[in-house]
Amino acid sequence: MPQINNNGRSQEQTNTLQFVARLDEPLYSNTGEIAIPAGTQLTIAMISVDSTSGVRAEVTAILKDGTEYPLSPGTISVLGEAGSPLAARPYDDKGSEIAKYDATLGTIAGIAKVGEIINQSDEQVTEDLPLGGTRTRSRNNNRNLGAAFLEGAFGKLGETVSKRTERVTDEINRRPNVWYVPKDTKITIKVDRSIKL
Repeated sequence: MPQINNNGRSQEQTNTLQFVARLDEPLYSNTGEIAIPAGTQLTIAMISVDSTSGVRAEVTAILKDGTEYPLSPGTISVLGEAGSPLAARPYDDKGSEIAKYDATLGTIAGIAKVGEIINQSDEQVTEDLPLGGTRTRSRNNNRNLGAAFLEGAFGKLGETVSKRTERVTDEINRRPNVWYVPKDTKITIKVDRSIKL
């Protein structure tokens, strides 16, 4: 599975990863003759992956009849099927990893809220005082120690997990992306300059 790193910025990577592809069809010369027969192997270098997952790749060598014929850069380009742009996929989706942390935090905060609601006062009365001002009294006939524990423990845990989730999310977002072109992806070879084998 070919991979290349990219940190999400549009600038290109300088390191290259090479892999081998096999021609399903022959490559014809400009005179219509078979120049490179089907079944010939090509060494392909992934030059970069841009911010839109577009891959820039080129053939660096042709492996024909037991001999490797190196090519100068820019001689043969690699495109996607039928000449469309070659696209990479992210190896690991950061969004789903972040969502797991968010779901955990949401569950903990929800449990804390359940405890708070169970122990909410049944009645709240606000009275005017004879010398001015007001007084508010609350009454709760259904105090529940288990609910108080939920509210206290999960409320505090929620604060801790919230800070941890924020820190981990920042770390996940700072990781470089790892891109790959899936195995058996159909590609198109485009000859940009004349070659002689």
